[in-house]
Amino acid sequence: MSGTTTVEWSLADPETLVRTVIRHVVGLLAPAGAGEPWPSADLRDDLLFDSVSLVQLACALEEAFTLDQIADADAAMIRDVEDVEDYVVARMEARGFYLPDGDASTTMRSVQGLESWVLDDQPTG
Repeated sequence: MSGTTTVEWSLADPETLVRTVIRHVVGLLAPAGAGEPWPSADLRDDLLFDSVSLVQLACALEEAFTLDQIADADAAMIRDVEDVEDYVVARMEARGFYLPDGDASTTMRSVQGLESWVLDDQPTG
């Protein structure tokens, strides 16, 4: 995982923006190195997430979208990338806005920081 990843940002459709960022984060953390995953990709079977990498994903999403901790019961129901997207979008809608601070640049900074965190925090062989 090297180089800079560019994510297109648009406030015209915040749900699409959120889903795009989620796929980007899932792709960064996917042990299989699958790149940008597809919506129906199973986190365990297709992208090879294990319990540790699923916890890393949950923490990353909580940080990127300023979410409360994802409850174990909710996490158990998340199977594929679209489930992750739907969960985060629903949590953001429930609090009345899509983006932290209502600002795409805040989310962009968060994702850029998250990418650095992901790259710096990878276990070494």
